[in-house]
Amino acid sequence: MRWLRISLFSLAGIVAVLLTAIAVLFTVDFGRFKERIEVAASDTMGRELRIDGELHAHLGANIEVYVEDLYLANPEWADEDAFVTAKKIDISVNTWSLINGPIELVRVEINGVRINIENNESGDASWTFDALATEPDEVPVEEELVARLPVILEYAAINDVQVSYASPVMEQPLLFNVESLLSSIDGSILSVKLAGSLNGRPLNFEKTTSPIENLLAYEDVTVDLQGNIGDIKIRGSAWVDDLLSPRRPKLKLEVDGPNAQYLTDLLSMEPVTTGPLNLSI
Repeated sequence: MRWLRISLFSLAGIVAVLLTAIAVLFTVDFGRFKERIEVAASDTMGRELRIDGELHAHLGANIEVYVEDLYLANPEWADEDAFVTAKKIDISVNTWSLINGPIELVRVEINGVRINIENNESGDASWTFDALATEPDEVPVEEELVARLPVILEYAAINDVQVSYASPVMEQPLLFNVESLLSSIDGSILSVKLAGSLNGRPLNFEKTTSPIENLLAYEDVTVDLQGNIGDIKIRGSAWVDDLLSPRRPKLKLEVDGPNAQYLTDLLSMEPVTTGPLNLSI
């Protein structure tokens, strides 16, 4: 029976080592590897990535990531040095969902983000990362669709976000400000509320999607939207029987504004037509 005792002691030792490793893994703060993460990410993207503030990452029932003062550089030809800066990013992901799917974002809190998007006359785009470019995979003749959402967002609070887009074809950059964006699931309803501005004109939208169980199954989904961009009012509703293979979807959309030039001025575009802005679909 000596071999049995040896086997049991060996098994107990292996279990003890595994439990110790798991305990360390679930308590260690991966933020201590900040410099290595910066170097690896910069090399991978071909752009400088810096985290000038705190970085904390913990693994447990949820994966918690907290970042302060993040900086990601633009390509050298761009007018703005930074592609993205962020004062705070706080994300919590259900650990088991990464294995079992769909990915469950328990919490997303973002504050103080600036995104500078540009392209030039040569056709270069600041959102294209040459270092990440790969040869396209061969597309199979028949590709099976996944019959569920890849990501579920339970709660999001995004504040003070500014996105600017500059292009040679535009008279001036397009400036989109998000004062607050709140997304949450209450019972069977997914609601999103957005408040901000577009080129100085106030922007407000509210969207609801229900039932949430149907959205997760891609079937019998209802969406309602209402809001405004400056003096342009937008109202819409939609129903889709099957998001993967729609057969008889229904859509109602109404757009009402002062005139067509008001819209082109709002988007920093050359006027393309005149007359009233009144659309009903």
